[in-house]
Amino acid sequence: MRIETALKKRNELKQAICGAYSIATICKMESEKLHENIRDIFAKYRKCPQWVIAFGKGVDSVMRDLLYRDHLEYCSIAPNGVVLSHDSKSERYYQKRGFSPSEWSNIMKHGGHYWRDTDKPYYVKES
Repeated sequence: MRIETALKKRNELKQAICGAYSIATICKMESEKLHENIRDIFAKYRKCPQWVIAFGKGVDSVMRDLLYRDHLEYCSIAPNGVVLSHDSKSERYYQKRGFSPSEWSNIMKHGGHYWRDTDKPYYVKES
């Protein structure tokens, strides 16, 4: 593959990955669907040079880190059905909702990552 073509493919790959994360953020997508979309994107570029694929994996890693930093928070569901957050800056921080650290430690065993300011799960581990 010519270098000009590879550079064009690299830019297309970057745009596709960033677009997938943008759509996931807007739609509050579950992790399984987002990862499926990312796998499909990489499948389209499998014939590109390894450095293009490595670049794409780096973009994916950065976008995932930004997603966790800016859009997700670790939460658990209290016995009364309320979603409680581990993040002290969150409106649904467990201590703001009247739960003690010891109560939180029992609740958080059944938690996962939720989209910030919503009750939509991103990834919740099975009980």
